[in-house]
Amino acid sequence: MLWIRVRVGGQDVFTGALYHPPKPLYRPSALLDYVVKCVDALTVESPDALVLLAGDFNSLDGSVLVSRCAPNLIVDKPTRGVNILYNIYVSHLAYDNVRTVTSVIKRDHKAVIANTGPASRDLNKRREQRVFRKCRPTPTQNALFLESASQLDITRTHQEMR
Repeated sequence: MLWIRVRVGGQDVFTGALYHPPKPLYRPSALLDYVVKCVDALTVESPDALVLLAGDFNSLDGSVLVSRCAPNLIVDKPTRGVNILYNIYVSHLAYDNVRTVTSVIKRDHKAVIANTGPASRDLNKRREQRVFRKCRPTPTQNALFLESASQLDITRTHQEMR
């Protein structure tokens, strides 16, 4: 768990990054208690701040966060198969557009993009294989190449070229 504080347009934004592994070595309820205590402390310190918690929650039950801290879950589309593993919770709705996108690297997870203002365009590239006709040089082109190559001075050694 990592928290950072940024001031944007005169407002504090606290962003928490969380990774909950599929098979944790700790009790998930202990992590949820810790997150709730952090959010409570941040809210007391700066009541008007935007508190954002994002990350890979895997099987962590986010309903506990919603019931105890009242954040809004803004991801509503699957991020891996039919599951929502990547979540973003915010203390108040601050994003106009939230969407999942296919990663630019080959993987089975999708990324989540949240932004304000106009919706971002999907610029993901896709691979296509195209077949082109192989170009064969004409006899005239071959003759020109051989004539040009014969005029080159290739007698210089590698040492002389340095």
